[in-house]
Amino acid sequence: MKMFKRKPKRRFNVKRTSNKFVPKYKHHFKVRTKVRQNSLSRFKTSFKFLIITGVLSVLLVFGGGKFYRILFSSGNFKIKNIYVNGLKSVDKQKFINSLSIKYDDNLIKTYFVNIKSKAIKDFRFIKSIAIDRLPPDTIKFEITERTPLAFIYKEGQLNLIDEDRVYFKIENSTFTLPVLETDSLRSTEDAVYLLNALKKKNFQLYFNVLKLYNNKDKVTLILRDNIKVFWGAPDKTGFDEKLKVFDDTMLRAKTDYKDIDYIDLKLSNEGRVVVKPTTLKPAPEKTKKPVKR
Repeated sequence: MKMFKRKPKRRFNVKRTSNKFVPKYKHHFKVRTKVRQNSLSRFKTSFKFLIITGVLSVLLVFGGGKFYRILFSSGNFKIKNIYVNGLKSVDKQKFINSLSIKYDDNLIKTYFVNIKSKAIKDFRFIKSIAIDRLPPDTIKFEITERTPLAFIYKEGQLNLIDEDRVYFKIENSTFTLPVLETDSLRSTEDAVYLLNALKKKNFQLYFNVLKLYNNKDKVTLILRDNIKVFWGAPDKTGFDEKLKVFDDTMLRAKTDYKDIDYIDLKLSNEGRVVVKPTTLKPAPEKTKKPVKR
């Protein structure tokens, strides 16, 4: 009996070569129909988008023009009220006249006008301006002025200076302030720091300073009672200690002497303080005891 061998199974299925007359895809014609439908759907979507965009553009042009006329061309937002708060150093009407906006100007247009920089440039004593617009016809200015610390000469003219070392002028000012005399920008910075520290730590002494000289890093204070204080170098470190030494020395000197010429604090960090009196206080008269008989 003749035996037939079973053909071994192949590990990998080998694709048979297809007949060239047979279509490559089983559902070739169905796929082409779906492609046509998808293309038509995308065309309809794009067409709708173009129509909607066109309609919105037309509405925006005509509506935007009308909206612009309502905001900027109509009289609904004309400025009728201008209020100024916090202004003390100049007349309010003068400040309003200097502004880049006027009465009956459009309130909305003020958002596009740089009002603050012009006002601060014209009035250097103004530190900051807050603007509050209240539609339809009101605008408010809240002004913060600089606080002058001392007088100082600049280019031969007397100016005011604040703790930020900003120079400014105020017409008809009646301030009672010290006068600074310095020889450089750095000495001015040190003098302003020293005065500002005195103002915060000992306001009575600050108010009593008539002049402050800072030449070659040597500070001299002239008080209103003509007492000279040789402060020494305007060091920021050790200020509190030197101020305490001055207060204690001044208290003892006024007790011991009638008038004081100067107080020298240049070597106070070494424990050496010099006080020169002008006149001594007269010694109290000794009372004679009655003699017993």
